[in-house]
Amino acid sequence: MQQTQALSSVQRFLSRATAPTKGPATEALCEKIHQRFQGSLEGIIFYGSVLHGLAQKTDALYDLLVVVSSYSSAYDSLGAKVSNWVLPPNVFYLEAEKEGNTYRCKYAVVSLRDFQRYTDPSCKQVYFWGRYTQPTQIAMVKNDESREQLVKILSQAALTFVSKSLCLQPKEFCQTKFWIKGLAACYGCELRPEDTERSRRIVEQAPTHYRTLSLLLLPTQGSICLDPTKIDTQFTNPYSGFKRTRLRLGWAARRFMGKSLNLLRIIKAVFTFDGGVDYALWKIRRHAHVEIEVSDRVKKHPLIFGWWTFYKLWRRGVFATAKSTQKAETQDKESLQEDKAKT
Repeated sequence: MQQTQALSSVQRFLSRATAPTKGPATEALCEKIHQRFQGSLEGIIFYGSVLHGLAQKTDALYDLLVVVSSYSSAYDSLGAKVSNWVLPPNVFYLEAEKEGNTYRCKYAVVSLRDFQRYTDPSCKQVYFWGRYTQPTQIAMVKNDESREQLVKILSQAALTFVSKSLCLQPKEFCQTKFWIKGLAACYGCELRPEDTERSRRIVEQAPTHYRTLSLLLLPTQGSICLDPTKIDTQFTNPYSGFKRTRLRLGWAARRFMGKSLNLLRIIKAVFTFDGGVDYALWKIRRHAHVEIEVSDRVKKHPLIFGWWTFYKLWRRGVFATAKSTQKAETQDKESLQEDKAKT
């Protein structure tokens, strides 16, 4: 009952918080996406570094999630349908012009059913509930029913995040550290994780968002709010030290799964849509800070000529996970030390 009431409150909060801020960039990009998907489009969610204020809006790459009713209605290509169904989402690059300006985005495509499935607490993948518990805007929807469904899914993502991240915290913790550690753990499941400082900047950019979710959702997991009048509210951890240690092992599995699937998604992008090689190289350059040039022949026929490029990237350590795994293990050790200090 408490969880149901809390989710209803979160839905009311997110219904207001996700209202779109009109701007030429999102309008131009959403219009072009709508032209492509037509009646299969359920909604478009704006998220990521531009929305968080961590990237310049001039010449920025916007992040959008396109939610469709089904893959069969969204695509004409059988390959695109199958690849999106087997390993969602499919990711595409798009440019749109408005009033003489060019705007760019990468947009991920997922069905409404998969979006709900991959934000459920039973889902072992971090990809969706790790991203969409952060502040978002619902930039376009088919109708009010679609908006309501998306808000419910975003609320579910937040609940899943809270339930999975609680084991990372010490016996007592403040809400700010809760979200910083949780986001850092989610980034640790990416092929090239971000440092803790990025998680801190994201949390500091939206204090109301994270405070509201903390007050509403942490009590549903058994946490007690020690002083709700404090801006950075303190909570207790209902889990014993043994249970926290045991549940943290689940994050080791998530890191392995997340990195593996992240690599597969990049490889899939190369072979499943136009401009896939350029997108994959941009992704690698952004996250691994590795520059590499490829020929037009590789871009045109990556399945035939792209393996040497893949080998060179592997030799340069782009796909190494040891360093990021070490970071995550260090965070776990720090949490254990905090536990000992409290007791």
